[in-house]
Amino acid sequence: PIIIRAKESDAGKVIIKNTTLTLSGTYGVVTGLIFDNSMVQVSGNYNRVSRNVFRNGTGKDISAAISIHQGSYNRVDYNEIVDWQKRGIRVIPKGSKKGGKDDTSTQHNRIDHNYLHKFEGNQTNGTEGIQLGKGMNNTFVKLLTVVEYNLLDQVINDDEVVSIKSSENVVQFNTFINSDVTMQVRHGFSNQFISNINSSCL
Repeated sequence: PIIIRAKESDAGKVIIKNTTLTLSGTYGVVTGLIFDNSMVQVSGNYNRVSRNVFRNGTGKDISAAISIHQGSYNRVDYNEIVDWQKRGIRVIPKGSKKGGKDDTSTQHNRIDHNYLHKFEGNQTNGTEGIQLGKGMNNTFVKLLTVVEYNLLDQVINDDEVVSIKSSENVVQFNTFINSDVTMQVRHGFSNQFISNINSSCL
């Protein structure tokens, strides 16, 4: 793999500011960086975005901290997203006006062990913590995305902390604290929600 990271002596010091880093190839790894009002967009396959910090997401050109856009078998794991006013992590297939049911450009991605917190200060639609699918055009797209073991704390910019707008996804073993919000299936079918905990509603 091609690995993008800070050298050992600069660990925790390299800051990517006000820009977008795009992974459009295969087997790329982005790790150990700080993204300040910046995002990573993945459009290739078998890439990994791991152990980075995303902070201060306010820019109009930032659609999410991490966006998988027409890529498969990618992994987003162990990232921290903090003080964020945009979407956290999103997976967006190609789709079509007919629902894109035959689109297989975006499948089998995994989002796990991420820590999203302090999503506040921009209470508006379109600032979900995690979003799978963009809208009605993705209803019949089988994303087959797994979202598991993530911790979301005070992710309250949008009423939908997890928004599903696609099909055949699995959301399991996630924990939501200090977040009086909901997981919603806006569009799609055969989605599974397994053993998620929202302590705010206990």
